[in-house]
Amino acid sequence: MISGKNPLGIKASFEPGDQSYEVELAKLGEELKTCQKENENLKIAKQALDEYQGLKTYSKPDEFLR
Repeated sequence: MISGKNPLGIKASFEPGDQSYEVELAKLGEELKTCQKENENLKIAKQALDEYQGLKTYSKPDEFLR
């Protein structure tokens, strides 16, 4: 049996010749890609919100003219 822990702290063990670990690895890879994509979307959303807040601050004509 081969056992180990990857950098993410996920433990894995399998028998030589066992294909199930490859399936699990593929699933984990897809989950990681999904997390990275969601993280990127959150960064974009936060940037848009920050820009909106900035625009809202300067969109009040009374304050701008003073």
